[in-house]
Amino acid sequence: MPTEIWSLKYAYLIGINLMYTPFFLVLFLWRKNTRKQMLIVGLIFGTIAFLTEPIFIKYYWNPEYIFPLFIKGVQIGSFEDFLYGFLKGGIAAVIYEEVFIQTVYKMRSHIHHFKRMIVPIYLGGIILFLLPVIAFNINPIFSSALSCMLFLVYLLIYRQDLLSHALYSGLIVAVITYLGYVAILLIYPGLIESWWKTNFLVGIYITGIPLEELLEGFLVGFFGGVFYEFFNGLKFKHYTKSV
Repeated sequence: MPTEIWSLKYAYLIGINLMYTPFFLVLFLWRKNTRKQMLIVGLIFGTIAFLTEPIFIKYYWNPEYIFPLFIKGVQIGSFEDFLYGFLKGGIAAVIYEEVFIQTVYKMRSHIHHFKRMIVPIYLGGIILFLLPVIAFNINPIFSSALSCMLFLVYLLIYRQDLLSHALYSGLIVAVITYLGYVAILLIYPGLIESWWKTNFLVGIYITGIPLEELLEGFLVGFFGGVFYEFFNGLKFKHYTKSV
């Protein structure tokens, strides 16, 4: 069993734990007032990861699962996909606040009814995600970036104050993703070649890590980092700490 657990069959689950669990637990235990935010965003992103995994299996990669799920013989993913999205989304939800903990606080903004935008943003995002993949066989990471552009438009129109927050969150999650893959590839050095469909990749690797993975980390951080604030009408206000 000790030897078997390091096989590729367990690489997804072990990799998730190596990459995101420590960060998630530290953030979750650090402050009680952000736990609800982490759980809500984590559940939403976990669900998104699980529901979109069939697209990624067909056009991006084909990971091994401990308990794979099938519908009429077609593999649709597993609980690892939900766990991946849950942990990564939860981290993205609060990472900006924790990194800049001494410089920001929240205040309610009632100028716009942002919750009304959930449906149009998600419907538009789903269309922009699925259409390029189905019609043109585009890498789903890049169609994800296209769908995030819709959210960027809303930020530029209604909440420019959250733009830097989204960018910083994206960059930080991308760095966490990079560090996680460095650790994973030390244990599973042939993982990329075994699971990723290289014909769908652009062929740019950063220390052996596909550029697409870092882009995906940025997109989750960008969208997840301001998801809770945007749809709840919350605003960050900087202040100067007294000496």
